[in-house]
Amino acid sequence: METGETFEAVTLDALLQQHPQLALETVSRIKPLAYLPAYLEHGAYPFYREAGSTYLPRLLNASMQVIETDIPALHSVDYDKVNALKKLMVMLCQSEPDDINVSKLCGAVELNQKTLYKYLGLLQAASLLRLLGAKSSGISIISKPEKLYLDNTNLFAVFCNQPKAGTLRETFFASMLSYHHTLNYPKSGDFLVDGQYVFEVGGKSKSKKQIKDETAAWVVADGLEIGGEGKIPLWLFGFLY
Repeated sequence: METGETFEAVTLDALLQQHPQLALETVSRIKPLAYLPAYLEHGAYPFYREAGSTYLPRLLNASMQVIETDIPALHSVDYDKVNALKKLMVMLCQSEPDDINVSKLCGAVELNQKTLYKYLGLLQAASLLRLLGAKSSGISIISKPEKLYLDNTNLFAVFCNQPKAGTLRETFFASMLSYHHTLNYPKSGDFLVDGQYVFEVGGKSKSKKQIKDETAAWVVADGLEIGGEGKIPLWLFGFLY
């Protein structure tokens, strides 16, 4: 949309097997690292093109519409509990994805644990949050999430404005992979994808130390144009769909 260039989507398997070649082909046509920071702030929703400088206020209004009107209208949420949903979004925006203190969250938003998990599930269904559980599915993920992410990186500019670099990286990765793949929280690393691939997300100098005992494992590195053995550029996962 920004360059007028057309690129084919790639599969995850192709990316894992051919990422240096795929990255080289792309970098020979555009400089993806020049566009990634802008995408992280205002590229997740297509209306950024028409909205221009009003993009973030429009995204805020849309998010408030979902929280204040849509969720209470569709689910058994009392309108006086809407502020609890807003507080959850702000608190999770300011926290590390794996820094979950259920008691602290319950106290801050004045909800019991059962209701808290219900509200987290509603925010996920509304595409505002992404809940990551251990290797399981269905209600167990909602009842005991191991990590909590905003649905995409643009929401940080709406709910807290100063996200940590590591949180942004992981949120981008999760938003790109979750469309076609199942994500869980692994014993080591940051993400278990489809129950078989382990990924550790970090900066350019990130090593495989934390995933050295995993067989099918890769480092996903920000600030890297072209990867090498066991290390894949973060931006390349944006080409999965």
